[in-house]
Amino acid sequence: MHAVGLAKRTPTLVCNSVYGAAEGDTCGSVAQMFNLSLKSFLSINPNINCRSFFVGQWLCIDGATK
Repeated sequence: MHAVGLAKRTPTLVCNSVYGAAEGDTCGSVAQMFNLSLKSFLSINPNINCRSFFVGQWLCIDGATK
């Protein structure tokens, strides 16, 4: 028996505000700057590579999944 119409939907990220990374920023420092937990910061930036983002890279600082 196959269930019809029960396919998983991929959540859509909605970013309400962004920040352009500056020299010396880290995932932790940006999260702290905007009063976010690191877990929250990473959840709204799911494709971020914390070891190699670049100056000027847009980072979501306020968002949610729908």
